[in-house]
Amino acid sequence: MKKIIIVIAFAALCVVANAQPKTLGGRVNGCFGYGVELEYEHYVAGEDFLNLAGNLLFGSRDNRGGGVAVSGVYDFTIGHSGAFDFYAGPGASLALFLGENGCFAPGVVGNIGTQWNVGNHFAISLDWRPGIHCFVGQGWGHSLDNLGIGFKYRW
Repeated sequence: MKKIIIVIAFAALCVVANAQPKTLGGRVNGCFGYGVELEYEHYVAGEDFLNLAGNLLFGSRDNRGGGVAVSGVYDFTIGHSGAFDFYAGPGASLALFLGENGCFAPGVVGNIGTQWNVGNHFAISLDWRPGIHCFVGQGWGHSLDNLGIGFKYRW
């Protein structure tokens, strides 16, 4: 009987997970310099969603060089206006710089943005993701200039 209950619970969890909308997209941004980002959004509670992103950094203004970064942000949908959605939320980020002054940089980020829903499956977004990071061995820094534009596909 326990095995049957476990199988039913697992099947129900899979159905619920697959029923939630998902989005895959790209973003061009100004994180510590300039970069491109691949992002995945998974709607978890009504209209709120988890945004997971991987970023390829093409150099920085402070000679840390290029690198990679990952971030996770829990965005709350804060409103709608026609085909536009507005969202904001907190998150975390990890960056690894590989240049002359390379370092590891964990930090906290916030996100505020809007997306224009073009039909049922496509969206164009504009958001600002400022952050505060600890550049391990080099002190504190910020990324207040992280403005990005993205293109998303929802299924």
